[in-house]
Amino acid sequence: PGLTPGDLTAKGDTSFTPGSTFALEINGPAPGTQHDQLTVGPNGTISITGGDVTLALGYTPAGTEMFTVIDNQSATPISGTFANLPQGGIISGTFNAISYDFVANYQGGDGNDLVLTVPEPTSGVLALASLCLTAGLRRFRRQYRA
Repeated sequence: PGLTPGDLTAKGDTSFTPGSTFALEINGPAPGTQHDQLTVGPNGTISITGGDVTLALGYTPAGTEMFTVIDNQSATPISGTFANLPQGGIISGTFNAISYDFVANYQGGDGNDLVLTVPEPTSGVLALASLCLTAGLRRFRRQYRA
């Protein structure tokens, strides 16, 4: 967290309360160097009673790519969720004028991390892409048959 991707390590308890912001940068798949990660040590707990997550995206993520943004090294699960990002909620980031969705999982990673995952394209998106491709090929064939 900061001006470039990094790994912030907290050795003790960590809290996000109303009015706080967890500002994330995702510029690639490598935690700490290409995307932000908060690491909470084995003796700490994570309590989220509010606050918001913001996302700055600096590259094109692949479908099903996962980003561990909170690496909880304690045995205690994350308590609570961010106000704007519930379990299974979606946060979006834009890169090159294209919006990408990320789904939140507070039981991700080894079972107690916050992981953001780019969802697979839905069947509706695939059907629309297929329809557009088919229409384009038909037009192309008609144009060159004449």
